[in-house]
Amino acid sequence: MKLLAGAGCTVDFNNRIVRIPQQVLEESIKKPPSNIRLYDRDLTASMDIGDDNTYAWSGNVGTFVLKSDSGERRPANVRDVAEFARLADALDNIHVVGVQVVPQDVKGPRGEILATREMLANTSKHIFLCHSDPIVAQTQFKMAEAVLKGQDLAEFPIMTSLIDPTTPLCWDRGPVEALIENARARVPCIIASCPISGGTSPMSMAGTMVVLNAEILSGVLISQLVSPGCPVIYGAAPVMMDMHQGRAVIGTPETVALRVAIAQLGRFYRLPTMSIGPDSDSHCLDEQNAWEKMMTATAVICSQAHILMNAGMFASGLTVSHEQLVVDNEILGFLYHLRKGIEVTPETLATTNIQAVGPGGHFLSKDLHFAKRRLKEEYWVPSISCRSDYDAWVGKGAKNSLAMAREKAHKILENHRVAELDADAKRFLDRIATNFKPMTT
Repeated sequence: MKLLAGAGCTVDFNNRIVRIPQQVLEESIKKPPSNIRLYDRDLTASMDIGDDNTYAWSGNVGTFVLKSDSGERRPANVRDVAEFARLADALDNIHVVGVQVVPQDVKGPRGEILATREMLANTSKHIFLCHSDPIVAQTQFKMAEAVLKGQDLAEFPIMTSLIDPTTPLCWDRGPVEALIENARARVPCIIASCPISGGTSPMSMAGTMVVLNAEILSGVLISQLVSPGCPVIYGAAPVMMDMHQGRAVIGTPETVALRVAIAQLGRFYRLPTMSIGPDSDSHCLDEQNAWEKMMTATAVICSQAHILMNAGMFASGLTVSHEQLVVDNEILGFLYHLRKGIEVTPETLATTNIQAVGPGGHFLSKDLHFAKRRLKEEYWVPSISCRSDYDAWVGKGAKNSLAMAREKAHKILENHRVAELDADAKRFLDRIATNFKPMTT
């Protein structure tokens, strides 16, 4: 509150209320970069957040894991964090890996630290982490630096942070102090508002946008007052209150519209932007799951948000499964290819070939070199979708897409190996995890 008062905000210290003048806010929005370069664990520059691409990030903070053998769900554990990280590491349409599940066998801040260790050991891709408080944030930064071999985390960000305000219009102590630590360390940070329309935000979609926008921009202001120019990302994960069921839902047409609005507002402020998807409220991998996943992901990718987050999650974000992450990878491959559109050039118009074949001919054998090149450039090859005829499908076991996804996930977990961290880094990570002391309230 003192920080905000010093910047010209009106602060009621007794009631802990801050009112932010428009001019103060507008000045702060100009300071963060509109493009953020992110790195993989091997210090390879893997993506620019803010360009014209949409990068898919696996989901985070699931609580339950769907068991392949029985279809029942069980509480997640630390081992699951490692397995999901290794699976995501092998999937080509998952660009950034999150802590897919919150371990239920080691809860609280210590669970966050153990999960961070597993993430750094089981994927070489860029990772993102949540911080419940500043001590967790500081510790996770040290762990990331342990694998950087002397390089500066701010210069080579191999991790991104995710911090949520409390809707409506609040910052709790732990998250806001973690936000301050992020700004000081100049680690990229997604400021993600998570309103429930009809619960913690107005029932109207426009009113929900007002609330989430105010929350995100308040976080941008705080970060820029601490460290002007530090990288932040405009993010949101809105859901709707289903008044018939009395629960928050994520795969509705209203939340699809909100995803598009989030991308528009983030671009209006010239900030890198995050929205959520592919998402579903279904408790299993069924037809509802498929149409909700496709629609929520399409909204984000076609509205050109820079980050699409939640791959691998379903049941309104509570449950994850290996098969779901593989299915989502397939959906994303479909949509990324769709967004490429149709390339129109003198070569692709193929008028010479058309004239040579003429009416009533065919193109199966005409200019094979051209056909092979265009096949590689223009056609998407799925990994689990069925394109064979009925007899061939039956001959291969009549497997549906879920069975194919389960088979692919099993093969990846059985065979995929991530480059190991060096011995010194592993020892340092173990020592940090062992000696971690949570923040006292």
